[in-house]
Amino acid sequence: GNIDTVGLDLYMKMVDEAVEELKQDEFKEVFKDLPRQQERSQPTIDTYFELGIPNDYMPDQSDRLSFYTTLFTLVKIEELDEIRDEMKDKFGKPPLVVERLTQAAVLRFHASYALLERIVIQKQKIIAVLPKGDRESFYQNLFVPLLSFINSKYSKEIKFVQSNETLKLEINNKYDSPEKVLEFLISFCKEITDVIYKVSTTQY
Repeated sequence: GNIDTVGLDLYMKMVDEAVEELKQDEFKEVFKDLPRQQERSQPTIDTYFELGIPNDYMPDQSDRLSFYTTLFTLVKIEELDEIRDEMKDKFGKPPLVVERLTQAAVLRFHASYALLERIVIQKQKIIAVLPKGDRESFYQNLFVPLLSFINSKYSKEIKFVQSNETLKLEINNKYDSPEKVLEFLISFCKEITDVIYKVSTTQY
């Protein structure tokens, strides 16, 4: 009944949070020698260009829903090759919009480890939304190292913008194709994740 009430994605998130809380509190002695689970967000990706699974490529709605769900709930990035192979075997070579969808799924995977809340890709600029202000641990422990990294490597390309309680990164979109901008953002999210991971492993 709980799944029907809140939806699968939110239900799974609630379960993950409950398990993690138990591991850190009631059963912390049992799990103390296990590696700490790396924190992730649930980012949304908005683009000015079309991506998706067309009906004429994959006619059955349940097939499309299954592939959408699988793509955007990746646990390991290595799963993507299996998904692509299965799609090609069943439906043939995927069209460009599907290729872009799979790249957006890769971006969402890496953006989740970069703890970004949302990425908006527009023709002129890209907006990456940082965690909300109530994520105290992020701003106490991770924000300064992230700020230092961006200022040292991307000072001319990226600026921090405050909007009410939301802090965003604004990036000039100098890329001449959706593929190139997705490639850049995947690489950028990996760099942010490296910064976060180094700080986190130092603390724990």
